This record gives sequence, C-alpha cells and structure tokens, in this order.
Amino acid sequence: MVDCAGGPSQAKLFEVLKKGGKLLSITMPPSAELAQQFEVEARFVSSNLSHKNLAFGLQLVEQGKLKPAISQKFTLNEAAKAQDAVSAGGVNGKIVILVG
Repeated sequence: MVDCAGGPSQAKLFEVLKKGGKLLSITMPPSAELAQQFEVEARFVSSNLSHKNLAFGLQLVEQGKLKPAISQKFTLNEAAKAQDAVSAGGVNGKIVILVG
C-alpha cells in the first residue's frame, strides 16, 4: 500500500494491512512501532524526479504494468471544477486535467 497523505491517515493504514504487508510512504517516515505492532514492513520512499525516471514510469504505464487509478477527467477549462472535486474530498483515484 502506498501512503500519499501522511499524518493521521497514515496511521490508519496499518489497521487494514495484512500481516507481512508493506506500507510505502512518500510523505513521511512511517511509525516503526506501528509496523512492529501490526507485523508489516513500513518504509519512507523518496525519489529524485528526473526525465529518465518519468520516462521509465511512462514505459511501465504503456506496458500495462502500472495502472493509475483515475477518478475523474476534466478539460483545462474545467480546472476550477477539478479543484472543487479535490477540495470536497472523497476522491478515490487521481483527478486528471486534459490539456490540448
């Protein structure tokens, strides 16, 4: 499971992981105590964004090995609506702004 929110949301993720599961956080280091308590592996993952890394990610998407969860798509003219959707909460997946 990947934590993209951190804070109290991250702590709740330990409760839904199976024993032996993995929690990767891109926001903050996970609690070692909670990881031990729930018998899971928890790590902080940071990356150095580069053209090379982004190209590799795109390649994984094109090969079907990485499938982003898309909740809604908006045109660039609908960017305010997209922001409203994010601000309202409850979005399960990514909000995509279509440019062009």
